[in-house]
Amino acid sequence: APASSSGGRSLVPKRRSRRNDLGEGASDRSPGNEEVLPGQPISERERALVESPELLESYGQKLFPLLLVVHASAINASVRQKCLTCITQVLHFYPTSSIEAFLRDRPLAAFISPLISLREPAAAAAALHMAEILLTKLPHVYEVKFLREGVFHAVSALCAGEDSEEGDVEPVGGESNSATAAAAAAAAG
Repeated sequence: APASSSGGRSLVPKRRSRRNDLGEGASDRSPGNEEVLPGQPISERERALVESPELLESYGQKLFPLLLVVHASAINASVRQKCLTCITQVLHFYPTSSIEAFLRDRPLAAFISPLISLREPAAAAAALHMAEILLTKLPHVYEVKFLREGVFHAVSALCAGEDSEEGDVEPVGGESNSATAAAAAAAAG
């Protein structure tokens, strides 16, 4: 890497390694050296979100609607994936005691259902993770909403390996034909 004239520091940023609880760097090459217990925060950012939930609530209330809009309007797949990752992280770290009020006016079940039917495996995986988080934190709310919006049907179709015919052209919005048909049927009925 090229070095600058002042002090011989590299102009290329170093890749940061994850740190363990003692503040020592953990090697990225040998995963056996890192001992991470389930539910234990492993990064400084995760630790900050767990220790100060009011910060996450503030960020979530301001950024969550923006992330949904950016995801819906973005064409670039990496931007859409980053939005889904951020949305999933907000849902994961948001305090269970206040998540119901946070999601009350947001049609998240209708957002998740078409994602599971997409031909993008990363988007489907993110949607499945969101569905799992919501069913874990708010089963009494999202069991009914997921049934109504077709999330359970999309998951069973995904498990059964049902794909649309190879000759079908994917619609501009990125939704599969079955998701579009389900949305049209819901609007008609």
